[in-house]
Amino acid sequence: MKPLLHGIKSGGVKKDIREIFTSINNKSLYWKFGLVFLVIVFPLLLLVTQYLVLTTIPPRFTISYLVLNFSQPTVSGMFFSNYIHTVFTFSHVLDNYKGYLLVISLLAIVYFFIIPLLKKRHILSLNYPDVAFFATSAVFFLLFPFAGSGVSVLFGRMLGQTGTWGFSGIVWAFLAYFYFLFLMLISDIMISHFNQGSNDQSKEILESATTGTQTKRTEKPTQTTLAGSLIFLTALFIILPMYTIFLDIGNKRINVFGHFSGFVLGFLISALVVLICERQDKRGKIVLAGLLAVIIGIPAVAWMVM
Repeated sequence: MKPLLHGIKSGGVKKDIREIFTSINNKSLYWKFGLVFLVIVFPLLLLVTQYLVLTTIPPRFTISYLVLNFSQPTVSGMFFSNYIHTVFTFSHVLDNYKGYLLVISLLAIVYFFIIPLLKKRHILSLNYPDVAFFATSAVFFLLFPFAGSGVSVLFGRMLGQTGTWGFSGIVWAFLAYFYFLFLMLISDIMISHFNQGSNDQSKEILESATTGTQTKRTEKPTQTTLAGSLIFLTALFIILPMYTIFLDIGNKRINVFGHFSGFVLGFLISALVVLICERQDKRGKIVLAGLLAVIIGIPAVAWMVM
């Protein structure tokens, strides 16, 4: 890890931080509005919506059009049930509100501060375009509710449940995005370090052949070791949260399969949106966008035929 540590410890970090803040200050008005909406405006809208559900919107209307009824699901219920909570208390929305604020704040810090700093230190090789962060959030808000609700209907019927509501599925999707982003960063750093090690080894061999002297070769990680490490990390990052989710099976107050769909689909959506944004060729983008549509579309309608 010597090249990596050298990149972190070398001078100029304060200058890089100043440049990052200057870059943020120079972002477009749309970029700033998007970030303010995600971190400040949307959480407030979530609270205002629940206040209206408790005080203004008739309960009959809420049950008919906003709640996800497993026996007779509606398009409006599949969408809006992800943004409302029980009509009897405010505590449910507050729990999801705090969870969302924590995760979206961490994501913003990692994406718009940590990643630019690592890129300036030449530790990362991928692009991490800003549009990927906002595009992923948009998919979670606008399209994921239908897929998550479809999974809830399917398993809810199997378990004899009646319906559900709550924002926790989307919170789990954003948490999956954070897990994916962290895993992506680790993978990027490991691959960059592996490539650096391979280049250094090639230089050593070339210098030995040129000078006719033998240099002491250090052991470098092999491709098999690198692949094995990445597979192990990926499995660990997926299995542990899913284990936590399934610990709540049997608790009728928790939509376990909403959480499950949030994490699994959130992870897949995050990966596909990043790949779409990273790809340069139009055909590749179209293929990945089609795969994204399939991953969202099948869970959204599977309950109709099963």
